[in-house]
Parts: sequence; C-alpha cells; structure tokens
Amino acid sequence: MARSKKDKSGWVVISRSILTNYLWTSEKPFDDRSAWIDLILLANHEDGVIQTRKGELIKVPRGSHFTSIRKLAERWHWSRSAVERFLETLTETQMVTQTGTRSGTLLSLVNYDNFQGRADTGQATTQATTQATPERRTTMYNNNTTNSNNKNRPKSLEERLEGIRRAAKMGGEGA
Repeated sequence: MARSKKDKSGWVVISRSILTNYLWTSEKPFDDRSAWIDLILLANHEDGVIQTRKGELIKVPRGSHFTSIRKLAERWHWSRSAVERFLETLTETQMVTQTGTRSGTLLSLVNYDNFQGRADTGQATTQATTQATPERRTTMYNNNTTNSNNKNRPKSLEERLEGIRRAAKMGGEGA
C-alpha cells in the first residue's frame, strides 16, 4: 500500500554536531520544540556513568541526560521557573521522567528508542549510519547532500548490518 502524503513516519538523521553549529548555539532563547530536540540530542546513545563535581557516580542509561535546572536555563536562555514548568509538562505528558539527586536531575526520555532506533533491531543509530558509509559526503549546513561513490554503498540488508556493527566497534566514544 502506498503511503499518503500526510504520513510523516520515517527517519530524519541529525548529527549531534548540530550542537556546535552557530544556529544552535545562538544567544536567542529556545522555543519548546527546540528544547525538546535539544534533550533528544543530549541524551546518551548508550549506557554510561558520570562523576559529579562532588565525586558522586551517577548511572546515566541510554536515553537519559544528567543535568540541572540551572544548566538548562543557561543553555536555553530561559528562567529557571520556565525550565521547571517545561519539564513538568513533559513529565505530565509522559515524555520524560525526572529523578532528582543532590547533584542534579536525571532526565529520561520515555520513548527514546522510538526516536533513535535500536541497533539490535536493525534500525541504525545516527552515528552508525554515518560511519557505515564512509564514501558518503554530506554538507549539513546548506542542506546539500552529495554521494561521491554510490556504486560502493552496501546493497543487502546483511551488508548494511555488518557496516553498522563495524562502525559501532570503531566509534565507542561518549554520548
């Protein structure tokens, strides 16, 4: 069955490098949509552990981000109360859960795997997709994508999965 024009399912790959782009780091305040996308981008793509300034070890699972209201207020150019209201709305609508500690807040995105896929189900994560096809050169800033060598792109599902596995082994850097 053909998909209707109104069907918006599917994927858009956004590199975390957007977090350093001048448009994202501008001094203009975020709106709710930008703040939500920012939380998705900041969430760990794999389980991890951080150490706070006080030496406390915090487990930060895949789909979660450890931060503070103050840090988000500075990042989004909002007041602390605006951040609290926004996070409360996300909590009430079951988009995030919040776990407070003495050092900050662990925000967990409830449906993170729906946004980012799981490598074990055959869905590629952003990092694995980018690294699995090194011949592909993408210019993110002007929306111009150029495939420099389409003939070498993997053709079968098994070849694509093998490329993702290789990329995951090579790119085990932090979230």
